[in-house]
Amino acid sequence: MINIIFVLGGPGSGKGTLCKNLQQDGWKHVSIGELLREHSKKDPKTNQLLKKGNIVSSMLSVEVLGKYLDTLEDGTKLLVDGFPRNESNWESLKQSNIMYKIHIHCIIFLETTKEIMLSRILKRAETSNEKRSDDSIEIFENRYKLYLENLKILNNPDIKHKLITVDSSCFPENVYENVKQIILMI
Repeated sequence: MINIIFVLGGPGSGKGTLCKNLQQDGWKHVSIGELLREHSKKDPKTNQLLKKGNIVSSMLSVEVLGKYLDTLEDGTKLLVDGFPRNESNWESLKQSNIMYKIHIHCIIFLETTKEIMLSRILKRAETSNEKRSDDSIEIFENRYKLYLENLKILNNPDIKHKLITVDSSCFPENVYENVKQIILMI
């Protein structure tokens, strides 16, 4: 079994930063967005969806996640950043063979304000070596709208009983320390 923590939150909520910090504790990190951006290099339709900040099909998200999981050893501790984003993602995951390969440790939801998310996105666009086509105000607004539309996934009973909400408005080091303590208690 692969031990998984799903890490959810809006664009710029700190998912990637938290996951990078947790790697020092033996967790591997994969971003569904990164897997999809890699896939989009061979798929123009997916590339166009991602460039506009739109969500791809749940089947594709589950497919790229499944291919990645196939490369991991049994017992791996994995942080999955940005999945499941919506009810369709969750249902596709539940119907896939992936569920036989994983144990869901918990689901962490990083909560912060729209203003903080936007400021982080703009700072990343300005300072990061990793240039992302979705780091602009226009794309952020679309991604944020989709994020709000899909927040209802947090009310899904399967998700709700594993859900841990963490305020990610503070410094990344504080978020990391808070989550680290939560993981140790589970």
